[in-house]
Order: sequence, then structure tokens, then C-alpha cells
Amino acid sequence: MNIKMTSQSRFKFRRGEKEDMFAVHEMIQELADYEEMSNGPQQTVEDLKRDCHTEYCHIYVLDYLKEESEKVIIGYAICYFSYSTWLGKCYFLEDIYVRPAYRRLGAGSFMFREIAAQALGYQCKRIDFHVLSWNPATEFYKKLGAFDLTETEAWHYYRLNEKGINQVTIENTFVRGPSPSYSDDLNSENAAMSATLPIDSMSMKEHQPVRKQKHFLKEFCNLSVPHESKSSVKQGRHTFAFWAVVLVLLVLTVGNLILTLTIIGVLRLGKGIYGMELIPEEDVIKFFGCTDLDRIYSKNVGQFEGFIDEPLTITGDNAAVYVRMHHRNGQIHNRLIVDKSGVQFRGINTLDIKDPETGAVIFTTHRPHYNMPKGANMLLSKSIGATRIASAINQSLAITAPDDRLSIRGSEGIRIDAAAMFLQAEHNLLINSTQGALTLEANSGIYLNMEKIPIVKAEMGLRTGSVQYKLCVCMPQGIVFRIAIPRVHNGPKVSCAHFSAKHDPCIIN
Repeated sequence: MNIKMTSQSRFKFRRGEKEDMFAVHEMIQELADYEEMSNGPQQTVEDLKRDCHTEYCHIYVLDYLKEESEKVIIGYAICYFSYSTWLGKCYFLEDIYVRPAYRRLGAGSFMFREIAAQALGYQCKRIDFHVLSWNPATEFYKKLGAFDLTETEAWHYYRLNEKGINQVTIENTFVRGPSPSYSDDLNSENAAMSATLPIDSMSMKEHQPVRKQKHFLKEFCNLSVPHESKSSVKQGRHTFAFWAVVLVLLVLTVGNLILTLTIIGVLRLGKGIYGMELIPEEDVIKFFGCTDLDRIYSKNVGQFEGFIDEPLTITGDNAAVYVRMHHRNGQIHNRLIVDKSGVQFRGINTLDIKDPETGAVIFTTHRPHYNMPKGANMLLSKSIGATRIASAINQSLAITAPDDRLSIRGSEGIRIDAAAMFLQAEHNLLINSTQGALTLEANSGIYLNMEKIPIVKAEMGLRTGSVQYKLCVCMPQGIVFRIAIPRVHNGPKVSCAHFSAKHDPCIIN
């Protein structure tokens, strides 16, 4: 949707009608999604229709008049009256919202000024509203003259939800006797006694004498209390014994819970251990389900196996898994490390990874063959000793050294066999034979890429039209360069020294 900048005459701010509440309900959900509280709105469209024309809820909408004389609701605001003990009548702005497609047209400031005009018409002394700390509209409100009470007066916004209201109400409830009777028998001896007493005002307890209770009821309720029977006293003692037993059981339950949590913390079984079976004669411990342990230690050769139908999974809680070897001298060495970067192993003779169902080896370090597992494309190692390195058919083999120099050595020689071979270095490529000659041999001949060998300007400048070049080498650097040989040459013979001093190819920058 393309919207052009327009004058504020296209805006119309009005009180919302019942037929507007569906659009208002949609925008309330849009605002909740923007504030990352999508599950917050509980109001329905019917609730908004019921409250939109009441005195305690003022729902406003903002219309936008299009060029075709068609109007569309692009924003809403909800306000209600509040009261200040210092100033009197105030106006509280609960929500103000403009749909994203119609922003930056001045709609927000237009709505706010119209709300201020409404507050002035209602003779309100101020407008209060709350803004999330990360909302970029805070700068907009400051420009309009609003100030942050949290910064200036250290006010904090508190809320008591419906559950809290019910809880507070329950804590201040009343103790009620039998329902009041308004019959003519109220003053008779058989009439039921009725009293309603606030908990905060009661000072009676089970152990107080009956005379004091009578005196209290007489003064508080102006009611006559019949004589207590022996059965009432006995019932009170039974009640006291009952609650004493309940209190003792509660203390025992809490103590048992604390002891259980202590055992769980000491054994580090925080995430649960569903089952464990000890088999001493087989020197085996079986774990069932999920087990959370810090470490497993074995004095002898340790073996970890899973059940036939359930593979064994060892994971770390946001950490690596280490398999360590403890030597007799107390030193600890990591032999196998599994973390996010990969699998690292060192100082071991063999490592076999087998298929849990078929038992086939899918990864092994056993000599003389080292097979890369399926799906692994790179082997990272500082040093590899092997008699042969090969790649699969129709697959290229790349040997790189990203951080240091690459050295390939062979005690009996090195042989590289490939359909096509590329030697590439970022800086320098050195092929050296310390005790013998270096031989380049090919059935179809040896070719040099002349485009990569620089042409050096001669003393008389760069010669054009040349088809032949003299290939020269700077010693001892070994830098190769070319000097053009002209087609027609009547002067002295061109040598490797016929180059300009300004363009000396043997000088290394």
C-alpha cells in the first residue's frame, strides 16, 4: 500500500460506535502483538460494544478520509476518568494506537492533541498514561511536553490482578454463624443464635473461659448467648487435638521433603533417574531411562553399552563430553572430546564407531586403513603419518594449511598421482630437492602459464609486436621474468640484463 503525505484535514477523531468495535478489537490485538504480549487481551467484541458508551470507558476512533471519499478506521484510543487527591479530576489514557501503514502522517500527534482537547472539555487537570521503556514513542511524548514520573519523582506502577483481589478479599473475610432468623421465635429459648463477626475484631480463643466469650458477644452484637454445654467443651478439645496432629504431620512432611532434596543434591540426580539396577556378580550397573550424572569413574577397563532396542546416548548439558585416562602418577589426559566443534581424539591406538543394529564399522582409526565416515567432508589434524592418502573415485582431494605452512615429506620419496593436479599457495610455493635434482616430466610436454610471468621493460622501453621472450631467473631469489625479443633487431644481442634500472625485477619489495 502506497500512502502519500496528506494534511490533517483528512483525519476525523470521534467517539466510537458499536459497529466500530470489531476494528477496535483487531487493533487492540495488533498493539498487544507489538508489545510482545499477544495472549494479554481477554476482552471480546461484545464486551467492547457493552462498554463503549459508558461513563467509565471512553473509546475513540480515528478515521482517515481517502481520495475517493471513503473513510477507514486507522487508530483508536481508550480513556477513562481518574482522581487525584491533589488536583481533582484527571483523564487516564489507557491505549493510543495507529496502524503501521498510516504512520508518519501526523496521525499520532493529531490523536494526542484531540485527547488533550477532550480532557480540557471535561475540566480534567492532567492526563496520565504508561509507556514501555523500550517503546520508541517515549521521545515523541517528551516532545509533546510529557515527563517520566519514574525519573523525576521515582514513582512505580503497581497492579493487583483479579487473583490478587480475591486473595486480599479472602484474607479479610468474615466468620459467620447460622443464617439469621427473622421469625417470631427469635426471642424464644429455642431460637438459633446468629452473629457475624470480622476476623480482625475477634479476640476469642479456644482456651478462653465461656464467661469472657459471652461478655464479648454481648458487647459486640448485643445478643444473648445460651449456656455452653459440656459437649461443646469436649468438641473443642477434639478440634484442638485434630489440628495438633495435622501440624505434626505437616512438620514431618516438610522435613521429609528437605531430606529428599538434600539427597538429590548430593547425588546430583537433579533431572531424575528413572531406574537403576546393580548386578555385583557381573560387575555391571544398569540405568533405565534418563540419568543425570556429573561423571562416571571406573578403576578397571570401562565399557558402556546400550540395550538392543535402545541405543546409548551420552550428552552434556551445554558442555562437552570428555573421556579421560588417569595414570598412576595422578596425571589426567583427555583421550576423547566431543563438543560442538567436532570429535577430537589423541594418544589412542584404535577408535571404532559401529552401527548399533548391524555392527558394521562406519568409522575407524585402525591401521592400515583410515576411512572417513559418511557425511564428514573434512579431517583437521596437525600431523598425519600414512603410506597413502586417497579420495573416492570422481571426488577431489584437497590438502590445505590455513594457519601454517604445509609440509609433505616421504622417507622413500613422494608420489602424487591424479587426473589433474593443482598446486596453489597464497604467498610463495617452494619445491626443493636438498640432495638431488628436481625433474619435471610429462608425456605431452611441460607448459608454463606465461600470463602469470611478468614482462620486464627493456632499456629502450616496452617493445611491441614481439612474439618471443627470453625467460630469465633472478638469483638467488629464483624470481622468473620475461624480456621481449623484437622481431627486427639490429643491435646487440638481448640478454637478461637488458632491463630498465627503474624496473628491476630482482628487487623484492
